Amino acid sequence: MSDQAQNLVLFTQGFPFEKGEIFLHKEVEYLAQKFDKILIIPYYAHGEAIPLPKNISVKVLPDIWEVPAKFWKESVKKHRFSILKFYFAEWVSQFRNPKVWKLARENFALVKYFFVLVEWMDSIVSEFGKEKTIYYSYWCSDRATVLGILKFSGKIDIAISRVHGFDLYAEQNSYIRFRSFQVRSLNSILPISYNGAEYLKKIFPVNADKFITFRLGVSDNGLNPLISDNPFTIVSCSAVSSHKRVKEIATAICGLSSEARWIHFGDGPELDEVKEIVSGAPPFIKVDLPGNVPNNSILDFYKTNSVHVFINFSNVEGIPFSIMEAISFGIPILGVDIGAVAEIVTPETGILLSEKSTIIDLIKTIDQFRDNSRFGPLFRLSVKKFWKENFDGEINHSKFIQYLKQL
Repeated sequence: MSDQAQNLVLFTQGFPFEKGEIFLHKEVEYLAQKFDKILIIPYYAHGEAIPLPKNISVKVLPDIWEVPAKFWKESVKKHRFSILKFYFAEWVSQFRNPKVWKLARENFALVKYFFVLVEWMDSIVSEFGKEKTIYYSYWCSDRATVLGILKFSGKIDIAISRVHGFDLYAEQNSYIRFRSFQVRSLNSILPISYNGAEYLKKIFPVNADKFITFRLGVSDNGLNPLISDNPFTIVSCSAVSSHKRVKEIATAICGLSSEARWIHFGDGPELDEVKEIVSGAPPFIKVDLPGNVPNNSILDFYKTNSVHVFINFSNVEGIPFSIMEAISFGIPILGVDIGAVAEIVTPETGILLSEKSTIIDLIKTIDQFRDNSRFGPLFRLSVKKFWKENFDGEINHSKFIQYLKQL
């Protein structure tokens, strides 16, 4: 393929729309420089689309429940053998997994999803071609399974997927459906961490050569200013959901015994509960909950406000992009040893708590960042150096694209 003009079809959750994976923007800009034509296919379109390079177009996935009956029937006629074969093979291989039976109705509904999407993709493949196009799913989810079906049936030649955290670790998700089929049918599955690659190699040793780590990365954003008369400032950034454990962070913040300011960027189903918790904070604790804000606004905040520690207390993670952004500014990190977080929260960047850490542990550790002089200016330079050596977007995106080009 390297001697031909190359195109790329990219499946996302919501990018390039405002409530999608905005952190994908920089990678997509790099991809646009190296591919003639790119099509982005998001699962949903929430908010306004951000501006994209001219060689990129966007086509949102159809709502399968609004697809005409004729379209659905035609797909069943054409694809019933390839889809039902792998679907029932999944049921046989996972027969003893109770999670499969709990999700039986949802999994059966996926059959229609697969039929509709495989048929819908026929026109995309006709436009972009079989041989000269890479089909790439950003998440190793049901869209990756669809690419596997297309590859398995000979409709496309190259199908790959990244894999992160919730879409990787069965311990975090209890059941990763159709993973065996994805591994067999896709050309490669690309974990964003070394931990993720080793995890897959242990489960699928025969396919070990398909698992290649390509880390994500962020741009150089300068250094977070450490202003002496600024209050001790704690930042977190995530969805406000049960897995992200923002309620636990809020409870810990309220348990601090000295002056502090906490800012949490992000919203979600538990935001009202978080607001209720911090309403009881002591008067020397200041809390800001701005909700969802544009990514550029978060980066601007880091450029102009002292941040003494960034906290991620989630129990479902790969390598959090929010931590990559924070360390690009030299901000020390407090994280939890879940997924591949240990690859970014190290002695060079901060403190890593055990998976079973309590709110009391969190309070004590936050105080260490306040009281221990080792987290001063020299340590922050060490954090920045670690970012440069491991999560520099320019380096990591270039390595990833070089790999794509030789497929």
